[in-house]
Amino acid sequence: MTLQTESGREPPRDSVVPTSPALSRWRDRVVAPCLAVSAVILGWLFWEFAHTNRTLDMRALQIRLFFAAFVVFLLAVSIVLRSSVSRPGRLAWGIVIAGILFRLSVAPVLPATTSDIYRYLWEGRVVRAGFNPYAEPPASPQLAHLRAWVWPLVQHKSVPAAYPPLAQYVFALAGILPIHRVIGLKLLFAAFDILTLLLLPGLLARLGRPRSWVILYAWHPLVVCEVVARGHFDALGILLLVAAMRLSLVASARGRSLAGAALGASIVAKGYALIVAPVWLLAARPHARAFTLALLGVVALAWLPFFSAGAGLARGTMMYAESWRGNASVFALVDVALGRVTLHHATAARAI
Repeated sequence: MTLQTESGREPPRDSVVPTSPALSRWRDRVVAPCLAVSAVILGWLFWEFAHTNRTLDMRALQIRLFFAAFVVFLLAVSIVLRSSVSRPGRLAWGIVIAGILFRLSVAPVLPATTSDIYRYLWEGRVVRAGFNPYAEPPASPQLAHLRAWVWPLVQHKSVPAAYPPLAQYVFALAGILPIHRVIGLKLLFAAFDILTLLLLPGLLARLGRPRSWVILYAWHPLVVCEVVARGHFDALGILLLVAAMRLSLVASARGRSLAGAALGASIVAKGYALIVAPVWLLAARPHARAFTLALLGVVALAWLPFFSAGAGLARGTMMYAESWRGNASVFALVDVALGRVTLHHATAARAI
C-alpha cells in the first residue's frame, strides 16, 4: 500500500513515516553505526584492492576483494533503502564524506593492474608538444624525441589516439602539475568524481528522491576500484553528465543551453553520453534548438584543434573496436553459445 496524506498525495520521500518515538530513536541509533561499520570494512577492502598487482595469485585475491566489497556495498544499500531516519540530510552527507575518503585513500596509489594511465600521459605529452595524437601513433618517427620514462610503459604503439578530445586536454594538464605525473592524473580523476558526489544529493532532492540514495554511486565498488584506484578517466564524463542533468532542471532557454553544453562536453570527454542525447533532445522542448546548438558547438570546438588528422580522427577508435573486447567474461559465454549456431559467432558476439 502507498501511504498518502489527507490531500491524497504521497508524502515527500525524505519525510518520516509516522512511527512511535521509541521506534524512531531505535532506527536512528542502529542505521548510523551499521553504515559506519560497513564504511570501515569497505575502506579496508578498497585499500587492499588498490595494492594488488599483476601476478596470478594477486589477480585471484583482487577478484575476491572486489566481490567481498560488493557484498558489503549491497548490505549497506539495503540498510539505507529500508531506513527512515529523522535526519536524512545528515545521513546523506555522512555517506558522501565516506565516499570522498574512499577516493582519497586509493587515488595516491600507483595502478598496478592496468597500463591505461601511461597511455593517457603519453598522449598528453604529445598534445603539449603541439602534435596531433590522432594523426601520429606512439610509434611514429615524428614523435621519437618525445620518448621519455613513460614510453616503455605505453602499449599498442601502432594505434593512434582513440580517446575523445576533452580527455586529451586533461591528459595534457596532468603533465604540468608539480607532482608525480601518474599520481597527479589520478588525483584529477578523483577530484572529478568527488565533484559528482557533491552534486548528487541536490539532484536527488530536486527529483523528489531521498538524498541518501547517493550511496548507490558514492560507495559503488566499480566506481571506487576502476575509476579511482585503477585510474580511468570515466570520472570526467560522468561529472559532466550529472551536471547536464542538474542544469536540465532549469526550465529556460539558458538552462537548456547550459545543459546542452554540459552534455556535449560529456560526449567529447568519454563518448557514451551520446547514447542518451536523442532522449535528452526530446526532454529539452520547447528549447530544443538552444540545447542542440550548444551541444553541437561544444563538440565542434573540442574537435577543432585536431581536424588536421582528417579521416584519421576515427582511425584509433576503429582499430580499438575491431581488436578489443569489452565485458570479456560475458563475451566468452555468448561466443561459445553462438558457436553452435553460426560460423561468424565471434563477430555476432562482439556486436551483442
